[in-house]
Amino acid sequence: MIGRARPKRRMVTRTLRLYEDVDQKLEEFARKQNLSVSAVTNHWLKRLVEWEILAERLNFVTVHSRLLVKFLDGLPDNLIREIGGWAAKNTTERMNPFKTATLETIVGNLEFQGTYSRLYKIDWLFGDTQQKIVLTHEMGPKWSVFCENFLKQKLSDLGSKTRITTHTTEGQVVAEISQVPILERRPVEGTTARDFTR
Repeated sequence: MIGRARPKRRMVTRTLRLYEDVDQKLEEFARKQNLSVSAVTNHWLKRLVEWEILAERLNFVTVHSRLLVKFLDGLPDNLIREIGGWAAKNTTERMNPFKTATLETIVGNLEFQGTYSRLYKIDWLFGDTQQKIVLTHEMGPKWSVFCENFLKQKLSDLGSKTRITTHTTEGQVVAEISQVPILERRPVEGTTARDFTR
């Protein structure tokens, strides 16, 4: 299973007045994408209200991915790891409105940032004994080094009872997450192991 079920969203009808040249460009773009003008408009208005307004308030800037890769190429891996951890603690904390960190809120926040920044894509995989977060990108090995420590720092908010191991490739970071048992002792007579994990 990948990710979580998305709740159905209710649609409303609103009349908009557009500049003629904007309307023509919308129609042209929608035709090339094989979409309706309504779908395209909704997509970009959603991006405006969910990301652009917030990004402007938090001083996010647009940087070409090739420029970012060039900057990272000149840095040693230990410094990139340090920057990744710093970024997780200091550049995104105001984007999470939740008081307590759970795996769901952390993954949701990562998905949100990845979708709108276009710097990576997140998949959340569920297994029988553990869960995995798979972060994929197209920015090379140095970006994997950055993302690994960024991801580790974010997941450290889950606390000491969570075990996290990471594996990286040139275009991917995989974080395996499992809970450390709270009680590692034999159950007393008349109980089951499951009683100790509730």
